[in-house]
Amino acid sequence: MSEISASIEETNALRAKLGLKPLKVGPEKTSAQTAEDNLKREREKEAQKAREDAIKGKIAKAKNRRELNKAVTGKGLGEASDDDEAGDVYKWTMKSRKKEKERQAAEAARRERELQERDEAYQQEYDEDQLAGLRVGHDLSDFQEGEERILTLKDSTILENEEHGDELINIQLAEQERLNKNAENKKKVNRPVYTGYDDDEFESGKKKNILSQYDEVLGTEAGTEGFVLGKVNRSRRDDGQDGSTAYSRGYGGMSAKEIMNQKLKESAVALTYSKTQQAQDYYTKEEAEVTFKKSKKKKKSRSRKADNWEEDENQDENSMEVERPEPVDISDMNFVDDEDLQASLSKARRIATKKAVKTLTPEQIAKN
Repeated sequence: MSEISASIEETNALRAKLGLKPLKVGPEKTSAQTAEDNLKREREKEAQKAREDAIKGKIAKAKNRRELNKAVTGKGLGEASDDDEAGDVYKWTMKSRKKEKERQAAEAARRERELQERDEAYQQEYDEDQLAGLRVGHDLSDFQEGEERILTLKDSTILENEEHGDELINIQLAEQERLNKNAENKKKVNRPVYTGYDDDEFESGKKKNILSQYDEVLGTEAGTEGFVLGKVNRSRRDDGQDGSTAYSRGYGGMSAKEIMNQKLKESAVALTYSKTQQAQDYYTKEEAEVTFKKSKKKKKSRSRKADNWEEDENQDENSMEVERPEPVDISDMNFVDDEDLQASLSKARRIATKKAVKTLTPEQIAKN
């Protein structure tokens, strides 16, 4: 029977294929040796990674340099050939201008394409429902039917935005309103302060103010109400048609002056008044009765109680004694109400006497 021998390495390889634990060769490594081997392997890995990063950096630089060289095409000033007619400055200048125009045209086309794409995306995301609730800072009469106006957000501070909210305005209309306001202010400066007429105060339906020449209108005009998008007025108008305007105050299709006139009609005040009477120094009889009317008080039955006490004294002495109630102390009672009543009555009597004397004729006085 022949013997088969194998080295330890071959045996371990065979055992590894069979899934067995390899044979131990030599003495086992200590924990310190194992840690040192692990540290050595980690350092080798880091060095290998650093070498790879350096190689990648060189490749990236070479690629970038190649791209830059590719972008810079054409010949330089010193590389012009005979075909390009070197030395002809005019042709070179014209060629440079042509390239510049082509570049500008390409840039303009690119920007126009970007703006068009942005507008298309904006139209898809933003519709009229999202405009509901925004206030327009112009009268509805400023917009003509079929006319297109571009509205932009009004520049305002944070406090104004929190108080009034976002507001849409048209630049042309806002500028026209500003010019009209400046013209009106110039007229006020040129004319005298007092003219004797109040036509200017009531011309635009505004309230008349004292020292109106010093008034300053901040923000929008007092007569300019504006309207809110999305708030539809369904009330019936005078012409019988359904008002479908989006006026915030409910006055559809009306100018500021017409709105003010309508408000004045709604808040009309009657001019009838009661006839004024001259104030008198004394009350009349009716006024005195109403003013000094007092509730009737019960009369005190002190005398009746005294009589009852006398009758009790006259009763039989042998009868059973009954405790008599203590007399009421009236020293601290308040009779101010009675005194006021007497004073009022006396005053009324004097007034009545004076009236009677005034009504007597001289003949009646002579007879008396």
